[in-house]
Amino acid sequence: MKNNKNINIQINKNIASTNPLTILLAEDILANQKIIKFLLNKAGYEIDIVSNGIEALNAVNKKTYDVILMDINMPQMDGIEAAKKIRKKFTEENQPVIIALTADITFNNNKENFEMDYTLRKPIKLDELLKILLECKPKRRKDEI
Repeated sequence: MKNNKNINIQINKNIASTNPLTILLAEDILANQKIIKFLLNKAGYEIDIVSNGIEALNAVNKKTYDVILMDINMPQMDGIEAAKKIRKKFTEENQPVIIALTADITFNNNKENFEMDYTLRKPIKLDELLKILLECKPKRRKDEI
């Protein structure tokens, strides 16, 4: 079974070239930042990283992101509050995909958390993350219109 997972990772190694996405990671724990960055780099993605919800809001004001990986529990502004503010900022067609990242087994992506499109449990598994990223589509950039 291990070999099958390795084969899948090999096949998906260049997923970024066939599905280019701009990705923001909002995560306050340095070890988690490094792991997620490593996983996404294996798939060919380069990512921007911020440490809290306030920094995430600042980042989306400067750059268009297709996907935001949003930790739920962060200092200064948590992921749910940041996601609510991001949802208010953009029109429906310009919304980034927001993926909740949580180690909290009681977190439900329900009506109260409607601002999240997906939920991934920590520790993040590459195959689960790539499955979601394959469903995401790049946004049209202003310079492409």
